[in-house]
Amino acid sequence: MTDNFNKRFLQRATGTTGSDSSDSLASSDTLTEQNMNDESRSSRDEDDDEHDQAQFFVVDSYNIHRLVIAGVTCASKFFSDVFYTNSRYAKVGGLPLAELNNLELQFLLLNDFRLSVPVEELEAYGTMLVEFYAREVITQQQAAEAQHQQMHPPSPGGDNVYMEGARRAP
Repeated sequence: MTDNFNKRFLQRATGTTGSDSSDSLASSDTLTEQNMNDESRSSRDEDDDEHDQAQFFVVDSYNIHRLVIAGVTCASKFFSDVFYTNSRYAKVGGLPLAELNNLELQFLLLNDFRLSVPVEELEAYGTMLVEFYAREVITQQQAAEAQHQQMHPPSPGGDNVYMEGARRAP
């Protein structure tokens, strides 16, 4: 079902009706057609398209591997002049070549072809990740303490009662 959403979104975003199974990112005709479509849209249509994009792309446990392989493919091409072909990435990711080509283009479109991340943004996400981890650790500790108290309730007289009884036994 997600694949149909991805195909429809890609077709609508690029102005094409079929999928290109070649090993390239996109043909120049497709990009030119997309640019012409972008220029001819009204501002109201752009707002509607942004709203539709958010509805079409939902990350879940069934499609996260598609996002990861598309990201790895784009990142390897962005950071290195020497990279594997899309057919290799598709084989490693367990996807058909045409689908990886579509996902790669969709990944780039959703990121507005901006693949470099400013240092400030990385720091902000790093801080959020550390704070999230700290909250999770505290929550887990509190849950473990609560579970321990349920399993081992304190005795009414405290632990000293047992110690006093042990001293009197000789």
